[in-house]
Amino acid sequence: MLFKRKRKSGDRATKPSEPRHLRRFLQGSFHHYSTIFFGRFSLFFDRLFQFLFGKATISAADREEIRQAARLGTVVFVLRSPSRLEYLRMAYILRRDGLPYPQFAHYISLYLWQPWLTALRRVVGTVVSILERQGYPNPYRNGYVETLVTGHIPTLLPLHQFRGVPRRFAPGKERLDPLLEISRISREKGVPIVVVPLVLIYGRAPDRDIKSVVDMIVGPSDNPGSLRRIWLGLRHRRATFIKVARPQTLEDLEEDVAMKVPSLFVGQPEADRAYHIRQYLLDRIETERRVVLGPARKSRDEMIEAVLHEPDFVAKLMRYCKENDEPFIETRRRARRYLEEMAADLRPGVVRSVVFILDRILGRVYPRVEVDMRGLEKVRRITREMPVVFVPSHKSHIDYIILNYIFYKNHMSLPLTVTGVNLNFWPISSLFRGAGALYMRRSFRGKRIYTLCFVKYLAAVLREDLSLTFFVEGGRSRIGKLLPPKTGFIQYLLEAAAEVVDKPLAVVPVSIGYERIFEERFYTDEAAGRPQEGENLQTMLRHRRLLTKSRGRVWIDFAEPITMWDWAGKTRGDAPLGESEEIRRTAKSVAHRVVHDINRLQPVTEYAIVAEALLAGARRGIPADAVKRRYDLISEHLREEGAPLPTKHVGVETILTAMVAEKVLGVEEDEESEEPPFYLLEEDRRLALSIYANTVVPHHHWISLVAATLLSENDPLPTGRLFERFCFLVSLLRREFVFGATPERTKAENDADFDRTLGVFEARGWVGKHSGGYLLTGEGRFAAETFAAVVSGYVESYDLAARSLLKRKSEVDTDKDLIKFVLKKGHRLLSMGELQHPEAVHKIIVETALRHYSDLGLLRSEYQVGEKTKAGTRTYQVADFVRLREMEDTMRMFMGRRS
Repeated sequence: MLFKRKRKSGDRATKPSEPRHLRRFLQGSFHHYSTIFFGRFSLFFDRLFQFLFGKATISAADREEIRQAARLGTVVFVLRSPSRLEYLRMAYILRRDGLPYPQFAHYISLYLWQPWLTALRRVVGTVVSILERQGYPNPYRNGYVETLVTGHIPTLLPLHQFRGVPRRFAPGKERLDPLLEISRISREKGVPIVVVPLVLIYGRAPDRDIKSVVDMIVGPSDNPGSLRRIWLGLRHRRATFIKVARPQTLEDLEEDVAMKVPSLFVGQPEADRAYHIRQYLLDRIETERRVVLGPARKSRDEMIEAVLHEPDFVAKLMRYCKENDEPFIETRRRARRYLEEMAADLRPGVVRSVVFILDRILGRVYPRVEVDMRGLEKVRRITREMPVVFVPSHKSHIDYIILNYIFYKNHMSLPLTVTGVNLNFWPISSLFRGAGALYMRRSFRGKRIYTLCFVKYLAAVLREDLSLTFFVEGGRSRIGKLLPPKTGFIQYLLEAAAEVVDKPLAVVPVSIGYERIFEERFYTDEAAGRPQEGENLQTMLRHRRLLTKSRGRVWIDFAEPITMWDWAGKTRGDAPLGESEEIRRTAKSVAHRVVHDINRLQPVTEYAIVAEALLAGARRGIPADAVKRRYDLISEHLREEGAPLPTKHVGVETILTAMVAEKVLGVEEDEESEEPPFYLLEEDRRLALSIYANTVVPHHHWISLVAATLLSENDPLPTGRLFERFCFLVSLLRREFVFGATPERTKAENDADFDRTLGVFEARGWVGKHSGGYLLTGEGRFAAETFAAVVSGYVESYDLAARSLLKRKSEVDTDKDLIKFVLKKGHRLLSMGELQHPEAVHKIIVETALRHYSDLGLLRSEYQVGEKTKAGTRTYQVADFVRLREMEDTMRMFMGRRS
């Protein structure tokens, strides 16, 4: 005999009579199983796997999750299917990246892929065990699996197509369940088990809703057969990656499934619990696949047909035809044209082409993109549970491009992006539509069929669990800060979501900040009243050189997700959401909350602070020491308020030097004296700086409003009068700044913010308290002029609009003609010295002022939409001359033009 028969199974010690050469060869143990991986491949396979698997990746966040799981207990990796190829790929990647890798794989034979000596030990050990022990080496019965678990050695457990362990490992006719064995060992030895589900993703093509003949032969894309796995691995060798689907302890998993109804193993609670744990983990793996690839998608034509044949859509279409005496067939054809115009057609091939282009262009324009990875992981977690509507700030056409690019690079499915129909031009239209653009007309008020099609298409999108991106401002903010929120799309979204009653919905505000904005020159031209350049191929080609100039950094931050129905429940009480008034109220609340969250995250750049410091001086010449003093003042206050300031300090002098090089500023230096340089800021350059200064003001708008109030009088002002003027400014500029998370402000809220901000002025010694009230000190006046400058420019814009309207009296003007008249008058007043801030002559601010006066009932406004046009025309007429005159008189106090 080779070994003595009386030795216990699993005992590594050997008797002296055992052959020493055999003992050394088997390393004193029968623990040589086909399912063991010793951490290295044979030389040939190591080179082969480096070629096949070397380009596969795992994200930094997922690597950290695996490390954290290893710190909590023994890691058990789980895969969907018992695939040898997937295990080899996964083990190679984890080992390459210095992560814990599974050294024992249930069900999967691996010895042929390892060094030949390991395979030979496996064969010899098995033969010797059968001859001497009269049985197959059993890792579950001889304590080897227990040694792995207690020694915190990671293992692998496939979930799909479970039929138990091989019969050679099981006594009699019963099959052992490794999950039950691991669970038993964990309970008996007190060793925590952390289950880490892994998903191997080949490429980025989403699963198809309808299975093809190929799927039936070689297996579907979500669970492919061996041949398809080999083909996918070769085809997507550079686009394969591993995702971690939320690790969880085995104890927590057992608690999660404890209340499940027995399914297959009646009277066998342990087996039934293992079954439910497997199903739970399979669902988690499938959810993670949907996060990365998106749900199984219908084609564009299928989505259109689904809407056209939806029963409620047909019923409403027939009702419309009956009420308006229109033929049903023709109306239905019109609905189809609308749907074909708006419907997205997200295609992986187009997305890969766009990413290929961006990989080569984006780095030139924005060489550094800083992403809030912690916030992105929160978004990833919530996308596992429900569709997400992303609501980014919209300052540039780069917004939706760079956001989708970040999603793609971080292995997340791309949302459909609601895009203005102005971008539906050749050849961009097909490219954007293939990348997920959902085209929407700028205005479709009064067009019931278009509105019906749009709402039903949104409902179909949500029903398919697809995510969306839309911009709450309606269009790009050409002024730097966020525009007042428009609630139209949110109303349509709420109506669509109400039809998909079983699906929750989350809204994620996203802040996208730029060091320098791509379209800066276009925005300054439009602000000055020049005609806006249309979005077309000719414009793109004319300005193609813009793609060669670097514009610094981009910051992308994600706010806390808002669950739509939770928020709606807080705002509507017990009233049914289907009522139009309740939808409007809820939409307004959500929109203000979104803008408030974005403003809070909006990054403040040093360039923007320097821009605000320069604009604080109304004169053309600005001493360098005054700029530095104002910069320090603003920076210190922002730091105390917790505003998101840059971590890397550049310096005021460096930024001023760059502005001089870009010809934003002129500079005069006296070589004969040691005085600091003197900067010259021309009127036509102030508009460009105001774009960046406007990004800072939302972080200190309260101190700016109180500063403007204190500057409105040279004599001491009592608290009551100060508060009245403060409330006037809050009401006047409510379309410019979002002062809180709710759309309406109460007197108590204004009172609290006023007292808190006035306390800041007192604590810093900026105001003195006299018998007549509060009066600014010398240092306080400098601080107040610094903080109030940009806000004072807004007040001058509103005053300019009011003065122009008073001249028009009862005349009816279109918005374009009236804005043109106001800007012309503004330039005349600037030349006369009646306006202190040249940036007050701003087309966007004037347009917002007209909307504000219309909200107050001072103007009569009408909106007309042509039957064949895609945009409407608004007309204005003075409705309350007396109240408009009183408001203009009040604004004079803040401009130094008192009656």
